[in-house]
Amino acid sequence: MTETIGKCIHQDAIFGRLGGEEFAILCRYSIEENVIKQLENIREKVAALKIKTGSASVIQCTISTGVIKADENVKNLDELLHRADRLLYKAKGSGRNKTVFRI
Repeated sequence: MTETIGKCIHQDAIFGRLGGEEFAILCRYSIEENVIKQLENIREKVAALKIKTGSASVIQCTISTGVIKADENVKNLDELLHRADRLLYKAKGSGRNKTVFRI
């Protein structure tokens, strides 16, 4: 799954695991529609994956994302991640496999 996501993001973006099952992508966009399209593309590609397990069964995954735009009110990276995390849990709480934006 991480390989699929890594192939979908811009080469200058930073993608990494925060802990547990949470990951972050830090990127720069001048047009907000582009980040929305890119994350929806990632969400759709992950949902289409069929991951084979050692027992020959196949599992499918979905992702929920929270997206926040850094602005003059964001004091540091921790605050930015905290705001994105709140949106992530809003996405999970409203049905999963979706993206919630505040940009």
